[in-house]
Amino acid sequence: MSNNTAIAERIKLSSLNTGMWRPTRLHKTETKAENERHKTDVAKVLIKLTDNENLKRVSQIHSAAYIEHKRITLPTVQDGMRMLPAGRELEHAQRMQDYRDQHDKAVAAFLAEYDHEKEIAPIRLNGLYDASMWPSHSRIADKFRFDTRYLACPSDGSWADWIEESSRAAHEELHDRIKSTLERVRDRCNSEGPLYATVFDSVRDLADLVPDLDFDGSFTPVVEAIKPLTGIHAENLRDDKGGREAAAERAASILSVLGGIK
Repeated sequence: MSNNTAIAERIKLSSLNTGMWRPTRLHKTETKAENERHKTDVAKVLIKLTDNENLKRVSQIHSAAYIEHKRITLPTVQDGMRMLPAGRELEHAQRMQDYRDQHDKAVAAFLAEYDHEKEIAPIRLNGLYDASMWPSHSRIADKFRFDTRYLACPSDGSWADWIEESSRAAHEELHDRIKSTLERVRDRCNSEGPLYATVFDSVRDLADLVPDLDFDGSFTPVVEAIKPLTGIHAENLRDDKGGREAAAERAASILSVLGGIK
């Protein structure tokens, strides 16, 4: 069995697509006036139609969902499609469903308020009000989406080259993810500043994920070397200078091993 076939059997292809109505708009009349006033053509006047809290919440949910989607997956050479390790499908689906539920709730709350937002817009925006910037309720509803998709990964024909290129992209991202996590441990432990819980939480998360994300076993030595760091908690090191130095030294040592993995 070829390496590409083995990788294809270990992954699903996953995508997350989100969308929403964006309340920031270019005001053409005011833009033209500003450019004429300054005798230029570089000015742009943007206006925010609403500061609705539920709309902000939708945007925050989309961002959080994408961060989680990216955490469990690795990139491919196709925009929007990422590699999801087999065995992580349920975890991914459950987390995305949680975000989808939050998304739907926030969207419903915003849509319930949209007609009122549209009604008071002439007063709130005063001379900047432009009715064309406020679509109908049904058109606004169509702007929102939160969709996930899962596909088996083919390995025959031209897909073999695709998997090979995608595997390289995945390897590079995982390498960078491990590197940045260990550098943070080294730098935070060496500093006299606060040591946050997330420093070692990230190490534990990494140790849990890397074996599934490491499709060719390149990072096995790093995973083994990281294990002692997973038992460390930031609150136990805040007043322990020696412990911090030891953790920083181990992180630096692992980074030197990582440097030899290309």
